[in-house]
Amino acid sequence: MEDEDGYMTLEKRGTVGRPAQLRSAVLHQWLENPGSCRNMIGNVSRDIRDGDATLKKVYSELREVFCSSKPQEDEGCTLCPMNWMSHGTKCYRVSHELSHWNSSREDCVNQGGELMMPEDQEELDFINRTLQTPTRYFWIGLFFEKGWTWVNGSRLDPSRFQLNPRAEGGSCGAIREGRISTVNCSSTFQWICQKEATQL
Repeated sequence: MEDEDGYMTLEKRGTVGRPAQLRSAVLHQWLENPGSCRNMIGNVSRDIRDGDATLKKVYSELREVFCSSKPQEDEGCTLCPMNWMSHGTKCYRVSHELSHWNSSREDCVNQGGELMMPEDQEELDFINRTLQTPTRYFWIGLFFEKGWTWVNGSRLDPSRFQLNPRAEGGSCGAIREGRISTVNCSSTFQWICQKEATQL
C-alpha cells in the first residue's frame, strides 16, 4: 500500500502469524527502491514501540540480514542503497564520470541526495581515505554567491574549514587530498553525493 507521497507502507492487517511474508516484502522493496524502504522501516519501528510482537520479530530478523555487526537490542544500524557507502548517519556515492558542478548537483538530486556537505574535518578525512585517487578534485556542495554557501542554503563557517584565498563569482568547492579548494564551476571533475542513511 502506498502513502500520499508514493512510498510503500506496511499493511498490518493479515500479517499476524506471517512474518516470513512481511520480511520478504520488506526485502523485496529494499532491493527495488531503497528510498521507499525508509518509510516502511519507520512505520515498523513505530509499531514495534507500540508493542506489536510480530513486527518485533520481523524487525529483529531484518537487522540480522542487513546489519554487518550484531547491534544491541536498543541499537540499530544504518543502511545505504547499493553502490553507496555508509559513514555515521550519511550515505555517500562517488561518481565515476566527470562533469561540471551544476550537472553534478543535478545528478545528486536525481539520486535523492545532494552534493556532499562535510560537517567537519573528520568527515573529510573519511572521504579522503575512501577515495582511490585522493589527488584528484571531487565536487562538493559549496558555491560562491555573495559568500560561500552550501547547497542547503547555509553559509560556510570559516572556523571549520579553511579555503584557498581565491573567492569570486563562478567558483565552487571541490575536495582534494582532504582539503576544500575553490575552482571554476565549469571545470569537469568527479563528484560526491550524500543522503541520509536509513536507520534500522
